[in-house]
Amino acid sequence: MIKEDKSKTIFEVEGAVTALLPAAEFRVKLDNEHEIICHVSGRVRRSKIRIIIGDRVLVEMSVYDRNARKGRIIKRLKGSSDRTISR
Repeated sequence: MIKEDKSKTIFEVEGAVTALLPAAEFRVKLDNEHEIICHVSGRVRRSKIRIIIGDRVLVEMSVYDRNARKGRIIKRLKGSSDRTISR
């Protein structure tokens, strides 16, 4: 699913996290089979939302990135993984 922003400078795509990288970055495989490197948006970081391998995420990308190699994770999608914390 591709959703364009009103300003037409960014667009959103869905994907799955395939690897955790250093410096709080993630390798994400998009639904169109491309792999990109993403960082987490400040809103997700402030909300302390944990992202692990296998999670489905919503990624925001710029139309100006010609190689489409970088993105920003703006949301972890519902039902991406069942987490139960036992304490």
